[in-house]
Amino acid sequence: AAGDGFEPLDRARVAAWELAGGKGVVWATFYKAWYAHISYGANKHVFLGSSHTREEAIARYFLAEDRIVVGRHPRTGVFVPPAERPQSVGRLANSRLIGARVETVSDAALGERATVLAAKVYDGMLKIDEVVGVSLVKKTGKWLAEMRYNSKRQRLGSQTSDLAEAI
Repeated sequence: AAGDGFEPLDRARVAAWELAGGKGVVWATFYKAWYAHISYGANKHVFLGSSHTREEAIARYFLAEDRIVVGRHPRTGVFVPPAERPQSVGRLANSRLIGARVETVSDAALGERATVLAAKVYDGMLKIDEVVGVSLVKKTGKWLAEMRYNSKRQRLGSQTSDLAEAI
């Protein structure tokens, strides 16, 4: 994939993407090619192209994710002014909120950013729905972090009263 204008795939990032369900890359049997697409805004999918290899399709998807994080259109790479950016970007929300790919940020920095995000939620400056995988359990009044793996929900630790810890 490196010869096609894409950077070599980071194995840790691919593993994290697969654990999250591997969305955005599908095999199109009729065309005998891998298709890449990404959610961009509410109910809008952007087609990123077709590829002969799965690795190239994943690289297209990762490039689109990276573009969205820095405020660019996922397919064209053209800068999108903040006022014109979609409000909801699906599972990219956490990368967008953190300002970088999660795997590139140290644990200490993630902890600091989680504390800032929690403060923004409490102050009403950020909706908890924008933080993927974190929700409030109404019955207990505590926060829960979870993810999907093999189409099943997996809890990430126990419920906590500390929102920053759940993030």
